[in-house]
Amino acid sequence: MVGCLQLLEPSGDGEIEIALLAVAEGRQGEGIGSALLEHAIGVARDEGLRTVRLGTSSADIENLRFYQRHGFRLLAIERDAFTEADGYPKDLSANGIPVRDRVWLTRSL
Repeated sequence: MVGCLQLLEPSGDGEIEIALLAVAEGRQGEGIGSALLEHAIGVARDEGLRTVRLGTSSADIENLRFYQRHGFRLLAIERDAFTEADGYPKDLSANGIPVRDRVWLTRSL
């Protein structure tokens, strides 16, 4: 397996959430993530949904860049989303930035 994408059940208000999008480290940059994301967006559109939503760490600059390049817009910040109580390591960081907050993004269909 080189990549995976997990969609949650659509909400009653026409929104679907991408719970997980991952590509094997050695295969990143090959368009696999983009293909998975665009396929999921196509499925959501075909089902008549209006919005795709996802969350990622505010410290993950690469993810924020990736999703915004695919038409996602910033929606909200969930403070202290990555805590030890939720199973995350105490000193988790990305790009030299402490991982604390989750950024929610959406894309209208």
